[in-house]
Amino acid sequence: MMRMIGTRGGQKNVEIWPTLKQLAREHDLLVNDLTDAWIAAAVRMLGSRLVTFDRGFKRLLSRNELTLLEP
Repeated sequence: MMRMIGTRGGQKNVEIWPTLKQLAREHDLLVNDLTDAWIAAAVRMLGSRLVTFDRGFKRLLSRNELTLLEP
């Protein structure tokens, strides 16, 4: 995923930083939240869906972008 989003040399060099900045501002994220916000921004920019056990993504992604698994 890193080769595709916001890094040099990727096949699909999508500009992720505006989406990441928007998520950080909308949700008053702290430094520890930025890695999750980067993942959420990548999901949003790719028009993908994240499948995870981490319920923290509920505040960053819509229902169409997120599938929460049960342990």
